Amino acid sequence: MAVSSKIKILLVSTTNMNLGDTVIADNNRYLMERAMKHFHRPCEIFCYNIATRDLAQIAFCDAVVFAGGILKVTNEKFCLYIPEIIREANTHNIPVFLNGIGVERFYEDHPDSVEMRDALNLPCVKGINVRDDMDTLRRDYISNPDIALHSVYDVAIWSRFTYKQILPKKLDARRNEVIGLGIARDMLFPDYGHPEIDRAFLLDFWKDLIHMLEAAGYRWVLFTNGDTYDERFCKDVLAYVGHGEKLPAPFDGADLVRMIANFRGVIGARMHSNIIAYTLGVPSVGFVWNQKLRFWGNKIGFPERFVEPEDMTANRVFDVFKAALRDKRKTGPSFRKRRQMKKPLWHFLKQYAVKNTFETRKSAYDRLMAANLGTPYVRYKSTNSREAFYYSLAEGYRNFTVSLRLTSDRILMCTQSFGKDLYHLLNLPVTGEEPVQPITAEEFLDHTYYNRFTPMTFQMLIQEMLTADLQEDFTLLCYIGKPDEEGLACILEQMAPLLANPRFRRENFILRLETRASVEYAQTLNLNAQLAYHFTTKETAPGKQAEKARAAAEYCISHKVPFLTMREGLWHKDTAKVCMDAGIKAIPCSYNKLGDAMEALKLGAAYVGNHYYTVDYAKKLTK
Repeated sequence: MAVSSKIKILLVSTTNMNLGDTVIADNNRYLMERAMKHFHRPCEIFCYNIATRDLAQIAFCDAVVFAGGILKVTNEKFCLYIPEIIREANTHNIPVFLNGIGVERFYEDHPDSVEMRDALNLPCVKGINVRDDMDTLRRDYISNPDIALHSVYDVAIWSRFTYKQILPKKLDARRNEVIGLGIARDMLFPDYGHPEIDRAFLLDFWKDLIHMLEAAGYRWVLFTNGDTYDERFCKDVLAYVGHGEKLPAPFDGADLVRMIANFRGVIGARMHSNIIAYTLGVPSVGFVWNQKLRFWGNKIGFPERFVEPEDMTANRVFDVFKAALRDKRKTGPSFRKRRQMKKPLWHFLKQYAVKNTFETRKSAYDRLMAANLGTPYVRYKSTNSREAFYYSLAEGYRNFTVSLRLTSDRILMCTQSFGKDLYHLLNLPVTGEEPVQPITAEEFLDHTYYNRFTPMTFQMLIQEMLTADLQEDFTLLCYIGKPDEEGLACILEQMAPLLANPRFRRENFILRLETRASVEYAQTLNLNAQLAYHFTTKETAPGKQAEKARAAAEYCISHKVPFLTMREGLWHKDTAKVCMDAGIKAIPCSYNKLGDAMEALKLGAAYVGNHYYTVDYAKKLTK
């Protein structure tokens, strides 16, 4: 087997809707790409979501870099994620660097603290850049003298350079008079030990502060870093104030940076709103709901701009903000501060990011299916959108899944459901606790997912497939849920003529059906598609699951159904043997871990529905 010529670096990051974490990852990627280009080493950087616990990926890489994160055992699960990644890297002798890490209290009597400490001292850890409490790190965590420790600024101070393509050349010449008010979720302060600053307090606080800004002649707008719960509370604040404007949720890190770059000033709860503002020279005021904000204020020389919980009144914050606007001291990281952040990381990459000698493993990524037409953005839920489909085609995917449901006017739409999550993705209002009802196809098509992705009816998808001129080498697995008898008839009635296009073959389409009655009804229609029976069971023991799978396989044989689909937890060596013995092709679905998806293929799955990491990610990592 050939060895890949590129050095593969696993960038471990927190991937979620809080785009402060995305900004950290983007800045790390920017610095690493610059370094490897400077060293004339071709590389591929893989953004690994720390929460997936997909440890099998680590063995394919040549170096691991943590993009931020915190050494802590409260509120977050870093105490689980960081040690296990380091231990796995140590097993494969892969060097590790932690860049811009936060440090919180060490608990001698807490097993998670001890586990974190032990992992950090393993031989694979070569260096740690600390953004705040170096004293605690040196005293309580690190005993290995070979680990290089550096006190640095948060990596987001490079944002002005990382995102320079979307920023005006002269930042001071473009700023309007609007003040950005960065809202965080209502339980943020109580979750960090400040129960007095609860939802009611924050609603009144923001309303009073807004009235003070207006009385002083300032224009204002609400915004968030993108977190779903921040967004929901932000809308509540706007409703409580009774007037004003809220900016749409930023789509990516560049969106957030662009947004903040255009404010005259920022009053923001989230740490990275303040860091981005500092980097761009925008005066900002923050709140110390966590000690990391106090550390940041002290580090940049503006401790007075970070208000302690006991001082958090609208009057106090307003006064601090006015003083920040009048302050003529220069903000933004100097060359020295940026170099201090960059130098240890570059040293690590130069010394340790070298090609491993092990051969790459043989991969079967060509049998991975892009879930819900695929997506290039792993932090976003799958959208079944036009953009996702064309992204997948451009990356060379030829195997897809798509979810289909009927709208209220009985049009077959590419969507997973009509629940509250969908309404939030489309930015539609949700009121009360009542179940959300389907909307019309016209209403659906009038909106976009995340203000970015375009919905499609199934007819539109088929037209896009014809326009794209797909050849014979593609597969589309269609999920239609578990409709009632009337709904099933309506769905299949719409699908039949679309699938019958002479440019399609029967092998191109697989229709997943969840009841035997649905299978038998579909067979009467002679669809231009293969059928798959969806196997499910409440049994938890592998042996019992295999018995149920055997009955499902026998049904497939007797009714000439070639495929058996199942959720990923039901696919293991026992059920694999059942399918192999029966000659039934299995498609386990909804894998979030690439390592598990690869193991599923090794067990003989015909295809695997890879739900989280994109197919091109798998291809580049494992080839």
